[in-house]
Amino acid sequence: MVNYEAAIKRPFSDFGKLAIGTLIGLVPIVNLLLSGYLLECARSSAKKDLKLPQWTNWGELFVHGLVVAAISLIYMIPVIVLLLIFGVRALMTLVSFARGGNFLSNLGGLGGTLILMTVLAIVIGYVLMSAILSYSENFVFSDAFDFSKVLSKAFKGDYALIWLITVVGGGILASILSFIPALGAAFAGFVTGVFSYTAFGEIYSKL
Repeated sequence: MVNYEAAIKRPFSDFGKLAIGTLIGLVPIVNLLLSGYLLECARSSAKKDLKLPQWTNWGELFVHGLVVAAISLIYMIPVIVLLLIFGVRALMTLVSFARGGNFLSNLGGLGGTLILMTVLAIVIGYVLMSAILSYSENFVFSDAFDFSKVLSKAFKGDYALIWLITVVGGGILASILSFIPALGAAFAGFVTGVFSYTAFGEIYSKL
């Protein structure tokens, strides 16, 4: 059973670390540190340690964040391919229209590609967290591509519930804070990330 109350409270247990995480989230490339930090949140949660990790070992955090970015990019290759196909088809449709072709006849193909791309992005995004958590257990890159493990853990009730709460709750929090340019999104991202990795870290090894 996931301790959701503890996971929700954890981002706010140390306002100094919360402030650092929020500010780091504002800076492109540097914000890879945040991905590494969230892995530490998952690892410490698995050990029942719910104190926010220290902002130390910056080099390791950055490397782990870079690996997470690489894992995410590899998983998203099918979506990227569909995006390229969509772009080419859209360009061909515009060229055809400019030459007097039937614009509406090509919209069906574009719409189908867009729907497929969206569905695939959601499915991969759902499974991706399992791959990242698999990597975080021993920091072995190939573990993220142990598909039998990754998929078997992803399609469990507790995993699905945490993922849904993260997506819905994170979206609501980001919307509420959207009146604060940049900073609101960074704050919401850090809070949502710590909650998510804390909850996932607690139960992932038991799934």
